[in-house]
Amino acid sequence: MNCVLLGKKNKRYDYFSKACVDLDVDFEFFDIDEYFEKNLEKLFFEKFSHKPCFIKIDPISNYSVYVDELDNNIQRYNDILTSLSNIEGILFLNSPKSIKSTLNKIKCKKKLQNAHISTTPMLDLRCSCFDELIYSLREKNISQIFIQPNFGSGACGVISLKYNKKTDKIKIQTSMNYENDRYINTKKLFNISDKDMICKLVNFILKKGAIIERWIPKDDINGIIYDLRLVYQFGKLDFIQARGSKKGSITNLHLNNMPLDNSSINLGDELKQDIDTLCQKAMEQFPNLNVAGFDILLEKNTKKPYIIEINSQGDLMYKDIFDKNSIYKNQIINMNKLLEQQLNKKNFL
Repeated sequence: MNCVLLGKKNKRYDYFSKACVDLDVDFEFFDIDEYFEKNLEKLFFEKFSHKPCFIKIDPISNYSVYVDELDNNIQRYNDILTSLSNIEGILFLNSPKSIKSTLNKIKCKKKLQNAHISTTPMLDLRCSCFDELIYSLREKNISQIFIQPNFGSGACGVISLKYNKKTDKIKIQTSMNYENDRYINTKKLFNISDKDMICKLVNFILKKGAIIERWIPKDDINGIIYDLRLVYQFGKLDFIQARGSKKGSITNLHLNNMPLDNSSINLGDELKQDIDTLCQKAMEQFPNLNVAGFDILLEKNTKKPYIIEINSQGDLMYKDIFDKNSIYKNQIINMNKLLEQQLNKKNFL
């Protein structure tokens, strides 16, 4: 079998290729930017459509550093996925169509909600600017929300907003900063109470077509708020990482938050089964999606699980790659099984 990675030379590349070496599997790499620039669709068809292999598609590089470039980069990535979707006869780890179907957060969440799958609730506020948003919060007596761009990952452009109706005071927490006329996705969290800056940041995200969600209090342990990032692949929970924060409800680990040991938060067998069932039902909504990263919120007091979002390429877990590298190895092993089934079927026919 041959594994083909279409991505960038980064940690994803390093440890996926290492998994191939450890499992004695042939490995080929193509730069995803080069694929787009040189229009390699024909090459892919000629080289891989009749070859026993599977292709893994990774994200393009650095597409979330500048929030003001997010739309253009997502459109470029969508064009790549559309090009790959046109190639027949290739086995993908996650099909280009399934990746596209989870990139759009609003459409993805609506699909889950229509299937009666527990997700953090979207608010239909129809706000195009900061003033309209505050007016809606005041009218509906809502004090805390999350705002985020419809596209992107890594907490890019995410804003946690608290509004006090009695005092008319507003506070936000975000990893987005405004410097030299640029909106930048940083690796640290800012707590902002200056109304003019809040207005600027919120207006920018709302104009991009934002998803606005009602705040659900996350569970905590010893004063540390946490949620879960997990990898669900090939029909089962493969990896769970608890992410804790003392600074607020945005828990992404690259923002200097804390990876927690799962034993410290007491995930019992029943709760794990509930989470497994929740993820399984979600995966069933997206055909040919074999692997996904889930952000899961456990509600304070009840520990009821909610899907915050699905990332069809959220499989890079540092705690795993620096240990057994089992996530990538399991991808290769399971794709090899699917490939053998496909080849046996062709021989039978």
